[in-house]
Amino acid sequence: MLSAISWVPRGAAKPFPKTAELDEDEVAEVRRRAEGVAASAAAAAVAGGAADAEEGDERDAEGDAENDEDAAMEEEEEEGEEEEEDGEADGEEAAAAAAALAAEIRKAKKGQSADDRLADELAELDMDHYDDEADAAPNLFGTGKGIGAAYYRSNEEDPYLTKAEGGIDDDEEEEIEDLTIRDTDLLILAARNEDDVSFIEVWVCEEQQQQQRGEEGEDEDVAQNDKELNMYVHHDIMLPAFPLALAWMDFNPASAAAGSAGASAGAAAVAVAAAGGGASILAPGNFVAVATMDPAIEIWDLDVLDEVEPAASLGGFVTTAGGQGADGEEEDEEGEWEEVEEEEMGEGGGGGSGVKKGSKGKKGEKDKGGRKGRKGRKGQEREAKQSGSSRQGKAGKVQKSAAAVLKEGSHKGAVMALSWNREYRNVLASGGEDRRVKVWDMAAQRCDRTLKPHTGKVQAVAWAPLQPTSLLSGSFDRTIALTDVRSPDATVLRWGVSADVEALAWDPHDSTRFVVSSEDGLICCHDTRACSSTGTTNPIASSASPGSPFPNALFTIHAHTKAVCTVSWNPKIPHLLASGSTDKTVKLWDLTGNQARCMESSNPKLGAVFSVAFCADAPGFLAMGGSKGKLKVWDTRKVADVGQRLSRVV
Repeated sequence: MLSAISWVPRGAAKPFPKTAELDEDEVAEVRRRAEGVAASAAAAAVAGGAADAEEGDERDAEGDAENDEDAAMEEEEEEGEEEEEDGEADGEEAAAAAAALAAEIRKAKKGQSADDRLADELAELDMDHYDDEADAAPNLFGTGKGIGAAYYRSNEEDPYLTKAEGGIDDDEEEEIEDLTIRDTDLLILAARNEDDVSFIEVWVCEEQQQQQRGEEGEDEDVAQNDKELNMYVHHDIMLPAFPLALAWMDFNPASAAAGSAGASAGAAAVAVAAAGGGASILAPGNFVAVATMDPAIEIWDLDVLDEVEPAASLGGFVTTAGGQGADGEEEDEEGEWEEVEEEEMGEGGGGGSGVKKGSKGKKGEKDKGGRKGRKGRKGQEREAKQSGSSRQGKAGKVQKSAAAVLKEGSHKGAVMALSWNREYRNVLASGGEDRRVKVWDMAAQRCDRTLKPHTGKVQAVAWAPLQPTSLLSGSFDRTIALTDVRSPDATVLRWGVSADVEALAWDPHDSTRFVVSSEDGLICCHDTRACSSTGTTNPIASSASPGSPFPNALFTIHAHTKAVCTVSWNPKIPHLLASGSTDKTVKLWDLTGNQARCMESSNPKLGAVFSVAFCADAPGFLAMGGSKGKLKVWDTRKVADVGQRLSRVV
């Protein structure tokens, strides 16, 4: 399945990505890990019972010996039969050839006299020159020029080798062309899980001009240009656990960490935004932050092929025993979280962010509404991959083992949401199943601060576009919170929804508006200047039905029949919103005048749709991914209303 997708800005990728080369330390680390895996396997084999293994080996050896003898006999019999068949076939062919030759000779000599036939036979033998024949030189290779013509002293002398010195052949040229990323190419990142293996695919989308005839009745010379996409996977990146969220960024954390410590500290986080040091750290790069079922956030360099280690890792596990818990929180609070998370994760193991199945809450109360399982994106992930990977089971139980403690500041479970701050490029926000929102300083590769605006798992986070110190977050506690990270202890603005939050998105054309989608198929639009509450509880009563009015909401859309997992605003066309749902449909909405109108509804045959995203460089293209593991791009310009509106703004 495809759990998340993201566009890469055009021109951000290098034209010629480099191939990763392991240094001595990395080779030693890989060897150390391999030896550890081998040692663990050997220990497990010993613990399983060496005696049984020996008996099994003896039985296998006896069986193998018998099988080898039988196989040898069968092979000899087959070879004998093949030789007999070949001999019979050769004899039949020789007899047929001889008979044909004899028939031709008889036919040729049928009209000749006996004297004439005798003269011809003597002429063929040429007995008069029998002793004059000289021994011919051996012609070993059939070239007619002896063995000297079978090789050449250099490639330049060989007429069959046309590759010039230092040149490339056709195959190499084709490979280089496939790896080259042009300025006109569009790139899509797709987080995929297939057969319990997780990785990121980097897709290249080439726009190709195609001529189409005009409508009937128009002049034949009238034609319109239409761009078709040629899509292929450029390369991929293996991941250690199931991916839940992606955030593209142009900040290089490895170079920042290797630079001046003073420079990193000067751009520590948004809290020092007034100093103005965070917006211009280093040259732009091409990176992606990945949130997985593990508590670590990995940052990968997209311009490196065959990379085995991320450029940086925020949080996650350390291998030494002991140590301080994440954020230095009190043990009783941490233990309380673990107990709640184990109950919420419920049956089936494998962790699962926000997945409940007949689970009980902190006080043993049943899930509201009597739901048997989440029908949103994470619920679909659990249903599709219930077994999960071996490392996914760590989520929610990361403090149980003394050998698997967390780095200071780390999330304590799966990281469910990411948002990169485009103004302060070294800043990344994350939300996790530990009910925490964290602000990371990627230059120092540490957690700068931890926010606690929610009492449930945090499913979505998003930085405000024109107020880069304001962070919006949505949770399974059915609230949305707006926090100023410069003063997290100040009043938090809060809005309520009727079900678990699935996705958030700021309106790129109006910085005071945002939309939120929820598990019950609704999409609500809110204005930050009119909040529902500043308290810590959900402003909407728990008994509110899906159709009930929402306090201060600009409008509410009954968008889908199931959970709305993803929403995306068009970056160029005002009031155009796309939504995707587990009801397998993708819809385009016109929200002009706060009146929702469905412009188009499509079933892209992707299964449950987990992610949609408009392209900033080609605003007519909408990327889509879902449970069937297919990536598709919808050219929304073919929707008449969208094409007309796009032509007016582009």
